[in-house]
Amino acid sequence: MGAIFQRTIGVVGGSSLMITLPKAWLKFHHLAAGDKVEVVSNGRLVIRPIKRPKGKEDVEVKA
Repeated sequence: MGAIFQRTIGVVGGSSLMITLPKAWLKFHHLAAGDKVEVVSNGRLVIRPIKRPKGKEDVEVKA
């Protein structure tokens, strides 16, 4: 799924920030509420499932 999504950073509580992910993106990557993901910041921002289904690639978010 090659797509670019623009997301807005929101505030949760008083000191945490969050972003939402499109439902279609989650469905495509076989993810659901409660699933765990890794967030890697190494010059790029990468979000990837902890348990990746075979054949699925990392999802890169350009920061």
